[in-house]
Amino acid sequence: MYEGFEPCSTEWDRKHNPYLHMYVQEIVPMNWSDRFSRRFEWVKEYSWAIPTHYAVETIAAFAGDRPIIEVGCGTGYWLSLLAKCGAVAYGFDDMDEENHYGHQVGQWSNNVIHGNHEYALNVANELAAAAVDPVLMLCWPPYLDNYAAQLAKKWPGNSMVYIGEGWGGCTADNEFHETVNGDGIWDEGHRIELPQWEGIHDAVYLFEKNKE
Repeated sequence: MYEGFEPCSTEWDRKHNPYLHMYVQEIVPMNWSDRFSRRFEWVKEYSWAIPTHYAVETIAAFAGDRPIIEVGCGTGYWLSLLAKCGAVAYGFDDMDEENHYGHQVGQWSNNVIHGNHEYALNVANELAAAAVDPVLMLCWPPYLDNYAAQLAKKWPGNSMVYIGEGWGGCTADNEFHETVNGDGIWDEGHRIELPQWEGIHDAVYLFEKNKE
């Protein structure tokens, strides 16, 4: 189910979300080749996925008062927007300053903790042991790395936010997509469409643990 796509930036985006605002103002009017050449410059500065106010607000409402833990958070851009929507959100990234994609780790958020997916999972297990239900968030996990699948299988919380492409795309490996689509662990709820770079088909997917 697609919902919430915003073809233009809102007043909120102009104030808080420069990525979308500049994308609408500068990138959309360009021809294909110019848009393609600018993509990695903007991805490096902000995020692989382009957030909208609706998408961020929906994720914040989905989590409610539960903490969001984003693993592989890069610049922390989505974290910064979630905080502006009232969410309690923390990011984990195992790169100290700059990751291999050129992202300045934690550039947009002070809630970024240096640590890999195993460290994040340990924190989530400690929260769950204290009767806290942490929400897992994955934004463009790499398809050449298995950590998204491992987290989807072992996460102690009941909810997950996945931002990326579907099966056969350029985000997360096949094991992850098998886990969330075929293993019966997770049930997909909403799918929220995002503005996209040329040739990219990413969206926000909200998952709940299958209770059966």
